[in-house]
Parts: sequence; structure tokens; C-alpha cells
Amino acid sequence: MDVISKPKRRYIPPLVGDKLAEAPKLVKLPPMKVAYNTPINTVRDTIKTILTAKFTGISVTISSYMSVDGVKSPCIIIQHIGSREQPWGGGEWQTGTVKAIFLIVRLQIDVWANDENTRDSWSDKIIEGLWEAKATLKSTYHIYDIRMIETRDMNPTEPYAKIYRKSLRYELVTEMTNA
Repeated sequence: MDVISKPKRRYIPPLVGDKLAEAPKLVKLPPMKVAYNTPINTVRDTIKTILTAKFTGISVTISSYMSVDGVKSPCIIIQHIGSREQPWGGGEWQTGTVKAIFLIVRLQIDVWANDENTRDSWSDKIIEGLWEAKATLKSTYHIYDIRMIETRDMNPTEPYAKIYRKSLRYELVTEMTNA
């Protein structure tokens, strides 16, 4: 079976007057901030850092993992619930010897509190904090997009439990490189 390959694209500069315009200069990519071997942990730790700063002065524990001992309210728990490679853009891209893919990381942020008002107030604070941090996430941490995909109140795990939970789910787009 013969393999038919696509013809390579060439840059053809536009005409300026009766001369060809200069070809555009190649742009050097900024250094990558997401560790190649730990992209999920890097993203989760970045979100934890931003939320810790947002909750300064408030007595709440922010954790990257659910404790094996269960929930100790009040707390905020950030959990990784899935990842996938970004389907658009042709998959892997390469600049010199650096290869990269865009990775979508899905995080669930659970807010546990002793009353509904605190739970809802903290949930709003998380939404506000991550929205305010969008520019910093992009410029400093190379997290190019963050989208809230779902929020919902969760029923108590035990009848008559006096602990209230809200779950917020986010998708974050970052890059993973071999550099």
C-alpha cells in the first residue's frame, strides 16, 4: 500500500510594492514551568498555592489529597480526578529538541464546613480567587486556560451529619515538555 504524504507548506511572503516582504522572525518560546515528570502534581500544587494565599487569615486546612483518616472539617481538598491530552492542534509539537503536548488536567475542589453559609462563602472565594489568578496562571505557571465545569452541593455521607460539602470541578490546560 502506497503512503501518500501531504505536501509541505512553504512560507510565501506577501508583496510590498514590487518587492517581497521580509519573512517573519521566529519567536523563542518562554521556558516551560510544568515539570515533565510531574505535570499533575505541579498543577495541583499551583492551585493549592493560589488558594492558600486567598484564604490567608482564615482557619481552614487546604490539602492536596483526601486523608486516609477521612475529613476533618473545616477543610478544602483538591483532588485530581482525570487528565487527557488536548485533542486539537495536531497533538505533539516540537521546537528544536523540545517536544510538548497540551494536557487537560481535571481537578475537583471539595469544600467541607460546619454550616451552609461558610461552605458557600468559601466556595465563592475559591471561584473568585481562581478567576483573579488567570493571568498569573498563564504567565507564571503556563496554565493557559482554567474552566469551572461544575459546582454542586453534596449530601452528607452519613444521616444527620453536621458537615456540609460543596464540590467544584475545574479543567485546566497546561503543557508538558521533555525539557
